[in-house]
Amino acid sequence: GSGFMDVTELRTLLSEIGFKMSRRHVKRLADVLDQDANEEISFNELIAWYDAMCKEAAVRDEKRKHGWRKHAAACQRTLTPHPYVRIALAWVCMWGIFAALAMISIVFSVTFGSNTTRQLLLSWTFAEIQTLSIEEPIMIALGAALPWIIDRLTANEVIAEIINDIL
Repeated sequence: GSGFMDVTELRTLLSEIGFKMSRRHVKRLADVLDQDANEEISFNELIAWYDAMCKEAAVRDEKRKHGWRKHAAACQRTLTPHPYVRIALAWVCMWGIFAALAMISIVFSVTFGSNTTRQLLLSWTFAEIQTLSIEEPIMIALGAALPWIIDRLTANEVIAEIINDIL
């Protein structure tokens, strides 16, 4: 050949390597590739464009692979209080809940009598046992397993791209 490619040849090439594009899209691509505006695409113009696309794809892949980790680490550093603050907040919350429940029990007892109050406290005891024996272990396991699950999901390029788009 002449060493140059026109729009028809570009469309044939793209079709042969698996890109199905409309004539309009191929024409737009040919206009971008044709740097010297001579209605033909030289080998050097095609290689320069291909090289730029490969570099751009490599940058996108690198961002996709490592982008979410950077965001997750920054969020964790920003949102995670000091361990002593977390412990103090947990104790304050627990004592607040205890005080509120004690007040509710007193009001309930005065209003409905001791027998009904006993039933209320028994139902709260069962609820607490359920929380400590079922719900808490599940939440702890999920909290420990979630980073591993996300890491495994993002090993798949398609899912990693979806997660990066969301973040």
